[in-house]
Amino acid sequence: MTLPQLMPLLAAAAIVPCPAPVKAQLDGLYRCQVARQELRGPIELKSQQGRFTDGLYQKLRRACGLDPASGRFVDFDLFSGTQVSTFGA
Repeated sequence: MTLPQLMPLLAAAAIVPCPAPVKAQLDGLYRCQVARQELRGPIELKSQQGRFTDGLYQKLRRACGLDPASGRFVDFDLFSGTQVSTFGA
């Protein structure tokens, strides 16, 4: 499909409001992220488990549990995408 053919579809998609359950999920996740921005230490995913599918939650939990001493670890905030060491910037 060419762009001119897609434009009406894109415009229609832009008009449709975000479903309330999706908005509630995202709002809750952002509230959690903002509340913990000033805290140091590991991310407490357990409190947000209900916001993820079981498979995604398990992957996030495993990623957060990686040990830097092994050479494998998560060096960015999973929710903001910023590198961990940039929190103080």
